[in-house]
Amino acid sequence: MAFFSRLTEIVACDLKTLLKEASNPNLAIRDIVGEIEEGVAGARRSCKTATDNIERLTREIDKQLGQVALWHAKAVEALRNQDETQARHALQRELEITDLTKALKQQQQAAQGTLEQIKTTLKGLEAQLATARREDQELNHPTGTLETQSAATETTGITASPDTSSTETIDVQRAAEIESFLNKMKQQLADDALTR
Repeated sequence: MAFFSRLTEIVACDLKTLLKEASNPNLAIRDIVGEIEEGVAGARRSCKTATDNIERLTREIDKQLGQVALWHAKAVEALRNQDETQARHALQRELEITDLTKALKQQQQAAQGTLEQIKTTLKGLEAQLATARREDQELNHPTGTLETQSAATETTGITASPDTSSTETIDVQRAAEIESFLNKMKQQLADDALTR
């Protein structure tokens, strides 16, 4: 018989009450310990998955930030060559990748929040496991010694594969944004020329 259907039930349960209601507390506690051990193992796997996800997102963000810098440099170079069409195209790509990077950062923050929740649940599960093992010791081995188990908290991550496709059409708002960036770049280039 399963005592729990969700990990949160394990964290919130009152073991003494469960055992009082069980027809055979000595057997019930062993089943309970087994279920909690499975829950701890599952939470540790989830922590690892979440950590891996965060690491993957961090790598992807770094990669996209490199692309932002590359397209910005291309826009500057095109403007130096007095090719505003190419500068606009490069700025369009820069802004698209900047938007993608913002979305990835949002996913990274969500993954970090998920990881923190899983770690908190894992700590609760580990505490309940220690309590259940003490109960098992008292019921089934009253003269023995309880081996304490310090469960190392493993962590992991969540990864989502972002859609990196970009549209070649520019809406009115994006066109205005590009023009604003273009004007700032022109001003910066003019200022740079004056200081040489």
